Amino acid sequence: GLRAVTEAERAAMSDLNRKREALKAEYYARQQQVASRKAIEDKVVAALQGRTTTASHGAKDLLSFVKGNAEMEDMAAKNFARFSALFGQETGSANDALLGYSSSCKGLQKLHSDLQNMLASVEVKRSEESVVAVEEACKKLTLQCQVLQTDLGVSRDKVDKALTAQEKAWNECQEAEAKDKGVASADSDPWIAALRFQAASKALETVEAAHGTDLKRIVAELKVMDAARLANMKSVLRSYADSRRSLLTKALQHAEELCLMVEKIEPDNDCVAFLLSAEVNEEELVTQPLTSVDAQGAISSSGIPVAPSAAGSLGVWIPDDAVRNCNKCQQGFGLMRRKHHCRRCGHVFCDKCSARTCVLPVSFGFGAQQQRVCDTCLELLQQGESSSPEALAAGG
Repeated sequence: GLRAVTEAERAAMSDLNRKREALKAEYYARQQQVASRKAIEDKVVAALQGRTTTASHGAKDLLSFVKGNAEMEDMAAKNFARFSALFGQETGSANDALLGYSSSCKGLQKLHSDLQNMLASVEVKRSEESVVAVEEACKKLTLQCQVLQTDLGVSRDKVDKALTAQEKAWNECQEAEAKDKGVASADSDPWIAALRFQAASKALETVEAAHGTDLKRIVAELKVMDAARLANMKSVLRSYADSRRSLLTKALQHAEELCLMVEKIEPDNDCVAFLLSAEVNEEELVTQPLTSVDAQGAISSSGIPVAPSAAGSLGVWIPDDAVRNCNKCQQGFGLMRRKHHCRRCGHVFCDKCSARTCVLPVSFGFGAQQQRVCDTCLELLQQGESSSPEALAAGG
């Protein structure tokens, strides 16, 4: 059965109640300190979570920026390579001006290609290394905060539970005192409960001492990590900006040079010069009126039309599409060997075999202008040959 409470125990209980009130006051004062400390911890953890998230995204954004600009510069280099091959069929002043344009495009192609190579080989690597370093540092800091919160949280929970157990023991002891009975078990003994509370409080102090400088160290490591990340970002962006500015400066010079080149294009003269080089005589394009069939020889006995404005003593005018080889050297016509008519006999020759000119007799209808003739006709004309059909046959 239960024994009666002695006077000594009653005196001890009275003393215990005084200590109980003192411990409760100490506990509540300590709880205020813990709440203040925990508020600081929560602010640090929240700030760390926010800053590590910013750092991780910032490092990845820098890598995306560098890769994106490397792709853009590569595309620009390819475009300028394509542009440099344009306008290759122009002639005259346009050709002279746009040869400079082609050279300008090649220069811009190299500038963009150099910048792309720098970004792809140097800055991408630096940005990738920064991403790895930042993510490792963020994981480390996050883990340290979790350990800190877990250790302190467990110790504080033990103190709270020890105080609750002590309160219960005190209450049960008071009930036993009121009934003049002893405590039912060791858990209901206020002395044992007090010892457990003191042990939990001491353990909390030990944990707090162990983590006393952790918050400061974590914040310091966060600052070092973020400063290194931002320094790398600044360096990468400055390098790109300087290279880009240099490229744009040179691109502006190319643009100014192109403006000067374009001014050299002569729209009204290029086509005229081309037609002259192709030996297109506008006067030949106008059909001269025929006075009579007999006098002008408009139709040959074979029914083939003769050349425009040709005199009646001329032979037939051989159409271009009816001839594949020079009438003299028999070389085949093509892109590099063009067809030319002898204005005397009407046959088709290459440039080499009809390179000379002379003034034909008035009866040919060309007036005093020099006309292209084949070598054979030139020799006959120089020998004073008449325009008889027999002589024509010799010329053809």
